[in-house]
This record gives sequence, structure tokens and C-alpha cells, in this order.
Amino acid sequence: MVADRALAVVALVLALAGCTSRAGSTRLDYDRLGLHEQIVTGGQAQIDEGYVVRIASLPGVWLAGHRTSHGAVFARLVEFRVGDRVCAFEHCYAVTGAKIVSRLRLPGYVAPLVLQTSLSADVELLVTAQPEGVMP
Repeated sequence: MVADRALAVVALVLALAGCTSRAGSTRLDYDRLGLHEQIVTGGQAQIDEGYVVRIASLPGVWLAGHRTSHGAVFARLVEFRVGDRVCAFEHCYAVTGAKIVSRLRLPGYVAPLVLQTSLSADVELLVTAQPEGVMP
């Protein structure tokens, strides 16, 4: 009973903050882009199945998905704007920028939240975000 009330309070706080993800949720919610997807942990096989995938082997919360094929879950990611709100799991983040990098040379730690998608066969877009209220 107490745990149910605690979860309800957390959900209410997140809702009042304008974040559609709920405590314990495994969803990625990027409202401005209309992106509302389940997150699974895995690798390229799960990305190719059309999921937003948490890449556990990369630092921070690193989420990857296809932009033009395999369900194109990140079709609109190139439309990101600095300051956009993105919620993943039970946390909300503010987009701080992006990096364009070689697929062959992914950097180490980039930001607490990274959204990755391909721009071409060898170029990746990394949209970066910080927890809301934290300056980069």
C-alpha cells in the first residue's frame, strides 16, 4: 500500500513536470518529435528489429535506433532542438546539442543521455542531453 502511494506520488510529480514517462517505465518519450517508444536492452539485432535499444556496453544512458529503415523509430531525430525535453526511464533530460561522428570511432562518455542514429553508412548522429536543471 505504501509502495503504491509512493509510485503514485512519483508519477504525479513527473506528470506535473510535463514528463510523460513514469517511474519504472522503460519508455523513451520525446514529445515534440512525437516519439514514444519502448526501450529494450540489446545490440544491433534488436535495433534491426525496430526497437529503441539501450546499449549497455556504452557509457551513460545510450539509446540507439534506425532513422530510415527497420521501423525508423528515430526518423525525426534530426529535427532535435537544444532545450527539448526527453524522458527515458524515470528521468527527464534537456537536449544540449549533437555530435556527428564516424561509426568506426564512437567516442567514450559523451553525456548522461545519448540518442544515436545513422546519417549514412559511416556517419552517426549523437544527440546529447543532461538531466533537467544541470548545466553541461
